[in-house]
Amino acid sequence: MQSYQVCLFGTKTYNTQKLIIFLMLFDLHVHSCFSKDSDSDLDSILKWAKINGLDGLAICDHDSVEGGVACSKRAEELDCDILVIPGIEVSSAEGHVLIIGVNKAIPPGLSVPETIICARE
Repeated sequence: MQSYQVCLFGTKTYNTQKLIIFLMLFDLHVHSCFSKDSDSDLDSILKWAKINGLDGLAICDHDSVEGGVACSKRAEELDCDILVIPGIEVSSAEGHVLIIGVNKAIPPGLSVPETIICARE
């Protein structure tokens, strides 16, 4: 008979005889004070993530990667165990596109396919 360790939140391990699965809880669409529609400072974002049991988050400010890069550095400075993934919410010609895991700005106003091509470069 196999045994399981079960927990719904945070980084948890489910053990079986043949498989180990790691689960992490992330918010993948967070805006910071670097975005035109948010005034959340980096420290308060990290504190909110910790209080709410998140393992990580992606900072996806409008047309800017500055907030994500700065928050990632801030988490390291604080020796915070929250994983911060820099991202961007690009204003494409057809609407907003979330791109996660980038460190460079992507120009707004492109078509969605052009935006995706820029993100992959």
